[in-house]
Amino acid sequence: MYWIFVIVIVLAIVLVSVWWIRGKNALMEQHELRVGNRTYIVEIADTIPLRTQGLSGRDKLEEGHGMLFVFGSLGEHPFWMKDMKFPLDFVWINGDRVVGTTERVPAPAPSSSILSLPNYHPPEPIDKMLEINAGEVAKWGIQVGDKVEIGN
Repeated sequence: MYWIFVIVIVLAIVLVSVWWIRGKNALMEQHELRVGNRTYIVEIADTIPLRTQGLSGRDKLEEGHGMLFVFGSLGEHPFWMKDMKFPLDFVWINGDRVVGTTERVPAPAPSSSILSLPNYHPPEPIDKMLEINAGEVAKWGIQVGDKVEIGN
């Protein structure tokens, strides 16, 4: 009985690891996303591994590009800046409307411990969140109530 238990546990660990690695290494879909009067090319992070990785470890985000985090349900969905190398603006989205923004979220110092990183929360439940370069919200006048449209 003991060996059956060990085999089941090992198989479960292997299956979860394969699922995680495949999800993390999957190519992200790219789509056009219109927020108010601005159109972005966004990568879609719609799985747990892709949302966990996000933009972490990248050196920059190209002008006019962003990452759209898509969740299966409405919720608080807090964010942090683990392993980020540049500042961002967050655009919190519920359905097809902007419900809030968090501007100029700083990248943490490289030596920051995970426990010292602040969490950023939306002002109300969301089902999507757009990360764009810091300053874009102010530059393009993105505001609460703006319509959000996802294209091809």
